[in-house]
Amino acid sequence: MSNRDERSSWVDDTLGNRPFIVAALYLASFFLPVLIVVAVPLALVFRRESSEEWEASHYRYQLRTFLLAFGQFALLTLLFIVVASVFGRTGPVPMPAKFVLVPLGLAALAQFGVRSVLSMVRAVERQPMPRPDTLLI
Repeated sequence: MSNRDERSSWVDDTLGNRPFIVAALYLASFFLPVLIVVAVPLALVFRRESSEEWEASHYRYQLRTFLLAFGQFALLTLLFIVVASVFGRTGPVPMPAKFVLVPLGLAALAQFGVRSVLSMVRAVERQPMPRPDTLLI
């Protein structure tokens, strides 16, 4: 089999792989955040039309990934507002925000990215997600 045949087979497998597309949009939302507005409705629509069992586990995992990231973002935003109001404006950014909230925000972004990559890898292999209901990785 030539290198060109392998490449076209990979392109056919990924472009027709709907869970892969949703995971790719999740990752692309790091650079263009408006893409999350496209990815989540696509996952909801694709979930209703899933033809294979492995796809259904991906959509459940991907929707939980979004809900988890949204919840973490909302919680961190609320905590930042509370910290800013309690500690006042002692500087450009209150110190607890620098040392606590920023690392928590980076950890939430990392979790979103890792969950997206794991879904993408398993989607290419057409394997179901082992624990789609987990809140961890």
